[in-house]
Parts: sequence; C-alpha cells; structure tokens
Amino acid sequence: MCDAFADALNLNTGVYANYDWFTNVLDYDYLKGKYSIWLAQYDNSPSLECDIWQYSDSEQYGANQLDSNISYMEA
Repeated sequence: MCDAFADALNLNTGVYANYDWFTNVLDYDYLKGKYSIWLAQYDNSPSLECDIWQYSDSEQYGANQLDSNISYMEA
C-alpha cells in the first residue's frame, strides 16, 4: 500500500527504522533497493548500508539533547 501511494505521487521517499526492525520485521533488502534508508543504531558504526545514520539520541548542544545523524547522500 505504501509503495502504491509513493509511486502514484512520484515521491522521493525513505524508510526510518532501528537495526532490530530492519533485520527482524521489515524486508531490508527490498526496501534498500527502492527507498533511502535512515538507520537508527547507537553504536560506533552502522551495521547496515544506509543513506542516513542516526548514531545518537542524546548529543548535547547547549542545554539541549538532540538526535545526531550523518548523511551519506550527495547533495
């Protein structure tokens, strides 16, 4: 259903999930072939090929804690 929606609107879409969901719930190989992958995995490096890696949910920026991401996508 999501494929049909994105295809019908010709949207550039992606999938955001953590490592457990990509490996145990979702079909990572299918999704990687069709969508951008945004992987949330708080580790030293991503364990899956991804377009965006969220490596922390507690990066300090002043008085705020923020999610931190690295994009491997070209501008």
